[in-house]
Amino acid sequence: MDAPPATQQAALEVAGQTSQVRPRWLAWLAIQPLAAIVVAFSAVAVQDRFAPLLLGPILLGAMLGLFAAKSAAACRVRKVAAIVALAGVVGASLVPAMHVIGWLQFRENYNRQSSGDPRLALVRSLTDNAQPPDLPTFLHVQARHGRHWIGGRQTGAVVWWSWGLDVVLAAAASAVISGLVLSRRPVSQTL
Repeated sequence: MDAPPATQQAALEVAGQTSQVRPRWLAWLAIQPLAAIVVAFSAVAVQDRFAPLLLGPILLGAMLGLFAAKSAAACRVRKVAAIVALAGVVGASLVPAMHVIGWLQFRENYNRQSSGDPRLALVRSLTDNAQPPDLPTFLHVQARHGRHWIGGRQTGAVVWWSWGLDVVLAAAASAVISGLVLSRRPVSQTL
């Protein structure tokens, strides 16, 4: 009942190939969130000077999609559907990452400014070392402050909806661009 030598050899080759594939997949998976964080930091750094409505999340998502496809090719990851799906997930995580980075920068500026001003230090000591707002409060304040949108400055629920639209646009752009780039590879490389 032993398998013929050719079958055993084929099984060993497949086992060897899967052991080589796993590190490539893991490397590729590990660099995708890092790419999203780098793009999010870059977007937050330039958003005061360049943050086009609707076009911004599309451009940022496209950058992540291109990176996902090119890094997949470099890591020899060949499952197109998985690459496109993960590119979409990473694209969707971009906008929340940008909000978290903005909040962390706000907290850093708040702490830096209040530590240098004796009046603010006194206020903080009288209010039990009041801290800057947590992330949900920060987002509510940002939504109340408003966002330039169609027809002028919009506030409240419209801002929350626009942020949701940003998530969808970034995810879609990332998935579509990665799919387009991968579809241009020869069929023999996509199997």
